[in-house]
Amino acid sequence: MDMVQDTYVALMGKLTGFSCDAQAASWLLTVATNRCLNEIRHRRYWRTEEIDEAHVDLDSNPQAAADRRMIFEKVVSAFSETKASVIAAYFLEGMTMEEAASENNVSLPTVRRTVAAFLDRARIVARSQDRGQQ
Repeated sequence: MDMVQDTYVALMGKLTGFSCDAQAASWLLTVATNRCLNEIRHRRYWRTEEIDEAHVDLDSNPQAAADRRMIFEKVVSAFSETKASVIAAYFLEGMTMEEAASENNVSLPTVRRTVAAFLDRARIVARSQDRGQQ
């Protein structure tokens, strides 16, 4: 439902620029497809589980949370300031790739490459830390 709403809002913002219905329909299908694919990719890399707040023990594993934060900070520090800002916008602020590109005045392909590079480096760092703890 969120993707439908995002697509609808995008359409409303661009509606005056279309000269015929066929052009709008193909654009709408493309935008809907891309937004859904971005959401699938995002969920694949950042799996989230519903949390029953009544059963959450915040002190259950503070070390794991600290480890994830250290990995994030270590990997982000290797990027330029602009790319670190893109990473923070996408992963921490929950912006779409398009929003992160617009906010940071970079192209959408730059955001895609930056996010992919961040994820690759984060996996490598996480694996190396896991091996070091064993």
